[in-house]
Amino acid sequence: MILTEEQIMIRDMARDFASNELAPHAAEWDKTHKMPIDVLHRMGALGLMGMTVPEQWGGAETDYVSYALALKTHGKKRGIAALCIGGGEATAMAVELI
Repeated sequence: MILTEEQIMIRDMARDFASNELAPHAAEWDKTHKMPIDVLHRMGALGLMGMTVPEQWGGAETDYVSYALALKTHGKKRGIAALCIGGGEATAMAVELI
């Protein structure tokens, strides 16, 4: 599969964030089932929350390949962050169907 420039940029940004911000703390967060809210705010500011949600509803409106790349990258670093990304998307997809 050949990725677009935007998809490569999103993949690299998600990988850097996961390596620098998530990986050092992931074991503790998974153990306690808690993740600091400021980390979620930073993920949101980077467009990693609500990735497939239309811009009119406050999302990033990226394509599903970019979403999958970000989810895969975060899932490799630890599960809790991937759940934060994936859970929000699942809710957004349900809203789109209504």
